Amino acid sequence: MRAIIILSILFLSCNNSSQENENEAQKENTDSQKENKETVDNSPPIYIEGCYWQIMKRDTFVAKLVQDGNTINGKLSFDNFEKDASSGSVNGVLDGDIIKLWYSFQSEGMNSVMEVWYKKQGDALLRAVGLVDAKGDSSYFSDKSAITFDAAQKLESVDCSVIPSKYK
Repeated sequence: MRAIIILSILFLSCNNSSQENENEAQKENTDSQKENKETVDNSPPIYIEGCYWQIMKRDTFVAKLVQDGNTINGKLSFDNFEKDASSGSVNGVLDGDIIKLWYSFQSEGMNSVMEVWYKKQGDALLRAVGLVDAKGDSSYFSDKSAITFDAAQKLESVDCSVIPSKYK
């Protein structure tokens, strides 16, 4: 009888030890899979830093962007002929090939904030178009799933040295 009890205790302790080893191995495997998933996308972010502009008849649109990883900062200027111009700072993120910015600017003596997106296409940026809503002094895309990128609002890459100083 004593032998049966001793064998039972040994059997149970071996099973527990074996179960613990199995659990530990599964945990290590799961941790390894998590690390692999986190490091799968080793591709560098798209490089967008620089100056971009569009001159359409007598209107000039200029973007000067600075990139730090996926963080984007810079300045936008909209110099509209016979309309109020605006100029201000932008900050946001690069999400794949989409630049999602918040534009803080002055126009008509008022401070405003506007959500502005661009899509990197070759050396150019296509401006996002979509339904916009406003809250207070801020306007934003109300239906992000319906955003399109308009080739007619394309900012071409340009050497920053050719940008007139009033836009810098």
